[in-house]
Amino acid sequence: MNFLIALLIATVPASAAEIAYENFINDLVDAFRKPFQEKLWQISTNNFFELNNSGTQVRFYSDDPSVCPNLVSTSDRIPVAAIRMSVSFKPTQAYQQVEYTGCDSTLPIFNEFLLITGENLSEPNLTGLYKRNLDMTLKPNETGKSYFVQYKGVRIFQITSKRTSPTEYLTRFEMTSTPIITVFTNITANHARLTLRAHSFLHQYMGSTDYYRSNINGGEYSDFVAEATGESALIKYFNSALKPISKKEFDENYNELFLESINGTVGAYFRSFISRFPRTEAIVDTRGSTMFLNNLKEAYNLILLGQTLNAQKIIELLISNIESGKTQVTERSQ
Repeated sequence: MNFLIALLIATVPASAAEIAYENFINDLVDAFRKPFQEKLWQISTNNFFELNNSGTQVRFYSDDPSVCPNLVSTSDRIPVAAIRMSVSFKPTQAYQQVEYTGCDSTLPIFNEFLLITGENLSEPNLTGLYKRNLDMTLKPNETGKSYFVQYKGVRIFQITSKRTSPTEYLTRFEMTSTPIITVFTNITANHARLTLRAHSFLHQYMGSTDYYRSNINGGEYSDFVAEATGESALIKYFNSALKPISKKEFDENYNELFLESINGTVGAYFRSFISRFPRTEAIVDTRGSTMFLNNLKEAYNLILLGQTLNAQKIIELLISNIESGKTQVTERSQ
């Protein structure tokens, strides 16, 4: 059976262990959902929109018919996309649903659903699911999360996170109820252990106009141990026999088995979904880009001067700003 163990020992209060847990789970989520979020952001900046009175629907319009293939119109108000949202809430359960429509305004492209269970939950923001990063880690007052994607009436993909004991969590990624990745997590006050399992599987979907097929074969991959001292974490990597390996070898196996499982399955669906939205272009904030570039140049000059600690602090700040959304790095997409 293929699995990967991640062990984090922190000498500081549990935040370091919790960050490791959050990074592993949400990196896998970002692998398929980040490009989609970027597309939604471009749609909102490339077009004008209308929000209905209840705030449950956003419609996007363009005056350029070429943004949608096969669209013929002389109107200066062409509907090119729509997002419909709904929320139901009580202190022990929060439920969100989002429906996305693209160039074919008569049929939804797909639906997203998120269910959170726990105690003393906060009421979710109506736009939270489509505007923010999808966080599938569990907070102290949460007992479970279930996210799934529905395409043409079929639940094609699901992520389930649940608390199995006060210190243990299970997170599972599934294609049409078939597991592709499972993450077992144990977190205590100063320790976190993550066991990642890549499953071999065959996934097929055949519709009237489209066909998807994925075949992933799990192989041997690495175990690793991460030990934190003070505020830093020095990470050591091990294979399944707990023999030390390099970060390079770990990364190669992780990318091949885990990220490839995501990109080859739900990633393929999301790339298809993106192609059904209107054509967009990235809009770069030159002020932010200039500041970002200047910070990189400053860090580089400090390295040349031998002031690596100061350079490290600048780079860590840049990384933190990107991960939190304060700084956005964009690429031209479809």
